Amino acid sequence: MGNISSFLADTSTRVPGASKTEIDSAVRSVIRDFCSRTLLYIRQLTAINIVAATGTYTLTAPANCSIVGVERVEVNGEFVSPTSLDLLNRSPENWQTDTSNQPINYMVDAEKVLRFKEIPDTSYTAGLVVWVTLKPTASTDTIPDFIVDDWYETIINGAVSYLLRIPGKSWSSIEGSEYYNTLYDGTLSEAKGKKFTGKAKVSIRTQSAPFSVIG
Repeated sequence: MGNISSFLADTSTRVPGASKTEIDSAVRSVIRDFCSRTLLYIRQLTAINIVAATGTYTLTAPANCSIVGVERVEVNGEFVSPTSLDLLNRSPENWQTDTSNQPINYMVDAEKVLRFKEIPDTSYTAGLVVWVTLKPTASTDTIPDFIVDDWYETIINGAVSYLLRIPGKSWSSIEGSEYYNTLYDGTLSEAKGKKFTGKAKVSIRTQSAPFSVIG
């Protein structure tokens, strides 16, 4: 795992006068923003037991992480499609009473509770497998290595922009902040593309649309 401290020295040289605490706060904020906007930090959660007649399951993030969204859901190795409560409530079917031994639709609310449209009528050990996108918590010092290795300058640019727009400081500069923010935003598109291609030389046009959840 990488560490937040990896970015402190280079950020400090570009914003002389900023304290270690201020730089640390800026770096943490930018890394969380980067992960939320690029959705590159993906992990599989520990498999969950499915209990018959139970349609809701709380998703728990790994240590030192927060869940941004749900990337993929499988029940017994079969893909389950995302939907939303709004879409279901606007449909003519009485979906609240649907049951199935193999749910085909799910939704996730703001509290990270996954709910199947079709309530399972069979119990399965470790039958629910969920992949999620993550961001580090605001207090953790550790971050995935790929953020340091692949997006070092992106995070530096974002942190410098963050610091320069703090008002009333000797280094404050709206113009400078906008410049560095342009650099930061400019590489986010490239980072988002990596979600589809990874490290492989694959055309984005050949990729399937990402799995998403409308909460």
